[in-house]
Amino acid sequence: MLAEAGWPRVVGLDFALEAKRQAELLTPTDLVGQLEWRTGDLFALGTSSPSEFAVVVEHTSFCAIDPRRRDEWMGSVFAALRPGGRLLALFYLHQKPDGPPFGAKREDVESALKLAGFVIEREEIPSDSIERRHNEEWLVLARRP
Repeated sequence: MLAEAGWPRVVGLDFALEAKRQAELLTPTDLVGQLEWRTGDLFALGTSSPSEFAVVVEHTSFCAIDPRRRDEWMGSVFAALRPGGRLLALFYLHQKPDGPPFGAKREDVESALKLAGFVIEREEIPSDSIERRHNEEWLVLARRP
């Protein structure tokens, strides 16, 4: 979607090699030069790719990881962004027991963002969430100063 919107370089990251292979197979031929698929550890992104990215788009990794590692995850994303870079994230704020997806409270996510050093620029509760997640998602645009 980002490549189709005109971003000159888009990187997708997953820890699973099979996810990378499938993404490469599904990439339209006219976008091959704009898209780079990587396998890697998101917790190491800040050290393997420091200040590399202008934007990080987050959807479903924050809720999938052990809640005890969320500050570490947020710090890694912060470190991977260039100064002035932005995190666009859709956080799943459910209160169901167990996981994944693990639950989160808005205050916990705000705390993790601030602890990492992010400044929240915009936020909203999406009106167009899928029905089973209605009023349980929080869309955030945060900036690395």
